[in-house]
Amino acid sequence: MKISLVLCPNWGTETPHLGIALLAANLRRHNHDVRVFDLNIRVQRGIQGDRDIWKAENDRQWERSNFTADFIREKNVTMDLFVEEILESDAQIIGFSVYSSTYFISLELARRIKKKDGSKIIVFGGQFCYPNTNAEMLAKYRCVDIVVTGEGEDVLLEIIDKLEKTKKIDFCAGIIFKDNG
Repeated sequence: MKISLVLCPNWGTETPHLGIALLAANLRRHNHDVRVFDLNIRVQRGIQGDRDIWKAENDRQWERSNFTADFIREKNVTMDLFVEEILESDAQIIGFSVYSSTYFISLELARRIKKKDGSKIIVFGGQFCYPNTNAEMLAKYRCVDIVVTGEGEDVLLEIIDKLEKTKKIDFCAGIIFKDNG
């Protein structure tokens, strides 16, 4: 199966994102076609102006909806180009690694992807998706089909296996999913 994994801004630029690398390696080991989109580093490299927004001490600003809304408006064309690029990967599943600092932009990209192609299965996972925090809230968004509530390596493989065999998810330990809406 074709899968795209996405990291949105803002994640630190000093260290690579290990979680996506581990997920991609595990999926490839099981013969899945995986593309990784590190949109965080691509946006960061493309900004000419204020580099301070990428510093670790400024991470909290990305958790403010008004800051990220302004950022999204400013980068609207770039966001649309990312959506097109992700859709061109022809992935059936598009997984987002979500943290408090990537939440708003991940949600916006997921909305745009679903608007262009409602057949794509959008999976949110990562630290922001753990149970007793935000997992149930995320599952209520129309653009999010599945929320992985713990470690994703085995769970993502089970999701893929069920979709390949039955074309639907009826149960999978470690996720919250929509059933008939």
